[in-house]
Amino acid sequence: ASTATLAEVTLATANAGEFFDLIQVIAANNTGAAVSVDLRAVSGGNVLFTLNIAANATEQVAFSPPYPQDATGNAWTIQNGGTGDTSNTVVDVAAIFSRNN
Repeated sequence: ASTATLAEVTLATANAGEFFDLIQVIAANNTGAAVSVDLRAVSGGNVLFTLNIAANATEQVAFSPPYPQDATGNAWTIQNGGTGDTSNTVVDVAAIFSRNN
């Protein structure tokens, strides 16, 4: 998924009756401004954690055990955290999940 604005973007779509526990997340900032990206386990929900990504850098976090999603049927989302200059800034985010029910 990519985010270039303050809009919330889906990282992993929801499936009814299934949890998506987060194993790893990687975010790449290919621009000249440092930014932050918020992650949520439900669209519009509370921010679970924020990745702070330096200009022209990659940030990676791995969870062992996986970071649990607290309810089924919810989408994981990313959103620019509002830190740094967000104009013309695209952050690409990839994640690995464990799907279970």
